[in-house]
Amino acid sequence: MKNFTLLATLLLAFVITGYSQDFGGTPPNCTLPNGYILTQGDRMVTYQNPLKNCADDCGILTPGVGGNNPGNILFPAEAPKPTLIKSFSIFVFDANLRCESDKDFQCSTFVSLYIVPESYTSVQPPSDADKFGESKPFLMKAHGGVNSVSVSFSKAYDPNKKYRVFLDFGKGTTCVQQDTKYIIDILPEGGPLPVNVSSFLVGRTGTAVALNWKTEIEMNAVNFEVQRSYDNASFKTIATIASTANGSSSKSYSYVDNSNTSKSISFYRLKIVKQSEVSYSDIKTVKGLLANTDFVIFPNPSVGNARVTITDLSEPTRVQLLDNSGRLVKSLMLNNTNTVELNGLQRGAYMVRIIGSISGNSEIRKLTVIN
Repeated sequence: MKNFTLLATLLLAFVITGYSQDFGGTPPNCTLPNGYILTQGDRMVTYQNPLKNCADDCGILTPGVGGNNPGNILFPAEAPKPTLIKSFSIFVFDANLRCESDKDFQCSTFVSLYIVPESYTSVQPPSDADKFGESKPFLMKAHGGVNSVSVSFSKAYDPNKKYRVFLDFGKGTTCVQQDTKYIIDILPEGGPLPVNVSSFLVGRTGTAVALNWKTEIEMNAVNFEVQRSYDNASFKTIATIASTANGSSSKSYSYVDNSNTSKSISFYRLKIVKQSEVSYSDIKTVKGLLANTDFVIFPNPSVGNARVTITDLSEPTRVQLLDNSGRLVKSLMLNNTNTVELNGLQRGAYMVRIIGSISGNSEIRKLTVIN
């Protein structure tokens, strides 16, 4: 494969670390490298990479527009290691695959890894007989964000044989992504890996703002800088937390900001410092002092699918969907994310209510479905 170059780019008002690469040859002659097997309909194509100033790049195009999750991928065979890590970036486009149509997933989309024998060639998830390891579903990031997923052997393996890694892009989700196409770029084996922050929660109690985050992969991380902003533009480091993990095991961290007396919304992010690079987490918001917990519903009116986002998730919170007569239609619990999808809704008027499981505080909003 050609060389891969690390770029940093400003996306959606926050900085992430992204990779730019010529996976599969130099455009327009994009060819799938040897050893990969794709779902039927997947192929290598030229697309405009937003991380390369919209220049042409090569990536795996998944089939169809209108509901398909990304197709599955089988990696080339390799000698077994206790833990295998695969990294890829993914862009979500509409049908024209152009830089300006880069967007986010319409709803939560996951990927899981399996370890399978070298002889395995099916693009369907393996049976137990062919399954030598399975990861838990990993919530994917779009916009070229790095997705690094690890999987370990769950049963004995032969060190003299080779094994493959199977990426299953449909595990853990019932979401239907409408009018979307996906471009997947495989990142280099053995290249620099990010620190994967799998959850990041920020919540206020009086003048104290508590931050809690969890990592799944930490490779050569040095520390986390907790950064705060009052305008979502100028961020200031208010604390430095040393990394205490190195590898694929999960680790939890916390910090309490006791000096935030702002009556307006504040913004927090994590600056992740490694030995030779810097990356940033998503930005989280917290309500102002004495403000009520708030949430938004988008789109509203809806044509059948809507997203509920809680501005300040400081505790496990239940989201309830009630019909016009007050009967409970759906009930979902938010723990590690402040967003939930309400899909497949029938035409009518609804109420969305959130209830804090510890405080008991609740808020309610109207939702109209017009499909």
